[in-house]
Amino acid sequence: MTKQETLSSRLVSVVPAAVYGGAGLLVLIVGLRGLGNISSFIPQVFLGADGRLSPAVVGIGLTAEFILLMLMAYVVFLKSRGTQQSSHERQEVVEAVARLEGYTGAMDRRVDGLVSDLTKLGYKFERLIESERRFVEALNEHIDAETSVRKNLLDRIDTNTGSLKEVQHMMQRVFRITSA
Repeated sequence: MTKQETLSSRLVSVVPAAVYGGAGLLVLIVGLRGLGNISSFIPQVFLGADGRLSPAVVGIGLTAEFILLMLMAYVVFLKSRGTQQSSHERQEVVEAVARLEGYTGAMDRRVDGLVSDLTKLGYKFERLIESERRFVEALNEHIDAETSVRKNLLDRIDTNTGSLKEVQHMMQRVFRITSA
């Protein structure tokens, strides 16, 4: 058995299994999206603003399933051609499969990069929210301190106003005594 025949026989059994696995994953993704707000048991990175599974995650699942189905169609097509393939055609199949594997690998790396970027963005938002919370707390403390200072000043003004009235009253009595 040649290397191409070995690869073809492995693809005939592996590809349908991958397609069924991808279909199961897609059913799970679409089902979770249909549940509505699932923020209590799914990491925030995978959720949209509404608390539902992000459309990007659903899109990734659909794209992966599409690629797997196309690969299965290609393998079934090649299987139906059977032994009529020439060595050159088999080499084309191997090259096509290798290109597909490269494409899916590139997709995996891109998805991993996007997940990493989203995770970093989430951490930045958490730090920003924490920074804003600390700022608001400091501002409230400053406002409380200023309110206390104003209250103390008003109390002193009231006290001094009373003392000033007493001094004016005494001065009026002194002027009455000296004028008389």
